[in-house]
Amino acid sequence: MIKKWEIQSIKKTVWPKKYCTVDEYLFKRQDGKLTKWYIHPGDGVVIIVALTKKGEVICIKQYRQGIDMIDLGFPAGGVKKGITPLQSAKEELEEEAGYISKNWECIDKRARSSGTSNSWQYTYVALDCVEVGQKLEDDEFIGVEYYSIKEVETLIQNGTMNDMGCAYSGLLALKHFNTI
Repeated sequence: MIKKWEIQSIKKTVWPKKYCTVDEYLFKRQDGKLTKWYIHPGDGVVIIVALTKKGEVICIKQYRQGIDMIDLGFPAGGVKKGITPLQSAKEELEEEAGYISKNWECIDKRARSSGTSNSWQYTYVALDCVEVGQKLEDDEFIGVEYYSIKEVETLIQNGTMNDMGCAYSGLLALKHFNTI
């Protein structure tokens, strides 16, 4: 029978970096042995699948350092300390894509990487979005593109959208759009 491991101690921030910190946990396993485990802490991420009033899906294109490619995805970002995931989603949509919406729904919350992170990924849909202009951060260079729902499905299936979180959120949103 599988049993939950017991946390014996947590050593905060054994590896501090701008976008990735790591904490060291000491666990007592179900067999009684002690083992160290390294976990990336976080407040979570939000991914926003947004539609304009015309029903176009708002996508963004940007250079992604991890894969050394320009990638197509959805507006997304970290949940900021002190504000809700929904408020973070609203800020990211406005910053990265230049849109706002009054019609929001969280359609999913999942563990980002349950073996190595304690943060969550929230998928939001935003409908009837209105353009207000991007508010990019200093290190952001983002293009905005528009696709039909059918085109987004193809872009996910053919690998044009490389980020797993965006692809997953996109598939959930497509299913959601077919039910509303």
